[in-house]
Amino acid sequence: RMFVTPGVVVDGKLVTNSLIDINLGIRILLGSSYYEDWAGMGKFVERDPLGNELDERHPWNQHTIPAPQKRDFDDKYSWVMSPRWFDGTDHLALDTGGGPIARLWSTALSGLVDIGYIKATGHSVQINLPRTMTKPEMALEWKIPQWSNAIERN
Repeated sequence: RMFVTPGVVVDGKLVTNSLIDINLGIRILLGSSYYEDWAGMGKFVERDPLGNELDERHPWNQHTIPAPQKRDFDDKYSWVMSPRWFDGTDHLALDTGGGPIARLWSTALSGLVDIGYIKATGHSVQINLPRTMTKPEMALEWKIPQWSNAIERN
């Protein structure tokens, strides 16, 4: 049983809960990193265990070819590559690491968790904590915010 629902959320809307679709959509792009492009070098893994074709930019097919050079903020300036999720049209910069806000957001929107003391409602996650020796029982609710301002980008 899952207490956290996986998912891809774009512009506040749930796109998918499918772990298969999530996995197939992950791409590693070079961005502004100090690495050589591996496009056309061949795949390490052609298909996932279910037989779905994997893109050459999928993490399982990543070639790591360092290309150290002088930092240039108009071109290459980092050792960090750019993980993205491909929605079929665009490579979206999402919280691909699945941090706490992303997990709460996906769980809340999905509305699939109801285990008595934790319930996802479609717009929030309700948590009911039991009484302890020093504290009374307590009900908490995390509501989906209008937007996330945890990471500001320009």
